[in-house]
Amino acid sequence: MQPSRSNAHARPAAGTLEDWREPLAFLAVLQSLRCPVDQQPLRWLAGEGVLESSDGERRYPVVDGIPCLFSPNRWPDGKSDVTDIVRSFYEETPFPNYDDLDGRESLQAKARRGVFARLLDEQIARPAMVLEAGCGTGQLSNFLGIGWGRTVIGADLCLNSLRLAKSFRDRCSIA
Repeated sequence: MQPSRSNAHARPAAGTLEDWREPLAFLAVLQSLRCPVDQQPLRWLAGEGVLESSDGERRYPVVDGIPCLFSPNRWPDGKSDVTDIVRSFYEETPFPNYDDLDGRESLQAKARRGVFARLLDEQIARPAMVLEAGCGTGQLSNFLGIGWGRTVIGADLCLNSLRLAKSFRDRCSIA
């Protein structure tokens, strides 16, 4: 999911700076992004809506406001990658869904019923930057992003899951 936002294929950032409610949060997240190949900072090419590696060799598209930073393995010909199988499954079947959640309050109630989310929320200081790797549809990321003082980045392989996370975040005005 992107900053509080979700991050797929290791993703977080919006299509244009104007897409962000908080331009300073955009800059903070952008500074934390790294190229998955060489771990160097990425540059935001606003006019093109892409992120570019520092050496200019690689470009990462921003799809529906979600940076796509996935870099596939480079296996020898004929060798398959289980990542493709897993991603394909979740693209067709993202879960958990948001069907039973109508807003911030229902997300908070659901998260607080579980021990893990409640304790995590209580123990992560504010201000903080949080990365949830493998966030799926980003329910935990969105929950942790409610309120002030946290920038939460959800990372996942599945763009459809991240779209659900971002849609809920935008609809519920989660910063």
